[in-house]
Amino acid sequence: MPKLLPFPGEFIDFDFKQCESDPCIFVYANGKDEKTYIALYVDDFIIAGENEDDIARIKQLLAQRFDMKDLGIARTFLGMEIEYDDNGSIKIHQGQYIQ
Repeated sequence: MPKLLPFPGEFIDFDFKQCESDPCIFVYANGKDEKTYIALYVDDFIIAGENEDDIARIKQLLAQRFDMKDLGIARTFLGMEIEYDDNGSIKIHQGQYIQ
């Protein structure tokens, strides 16, 4: 039966390294040095990376071990709004706090 929450140490099982400057960030580098990141906060996490196959594989591994739901492309995370531009840029803001 899958667990409800991932524990930080369990990301190490997937060859992630815990960031020294922020212990809630985990980094994986494949053989081409393409990076995948997991940002973990309590019971939420977000996955971002350079290689879509790596992201898909990591999601599959996590889903086998944890009770999780893939919400697709992130539009919000921890109260931050995330916008994507056609040129590949990403804008993160908290507009609801200034309205």
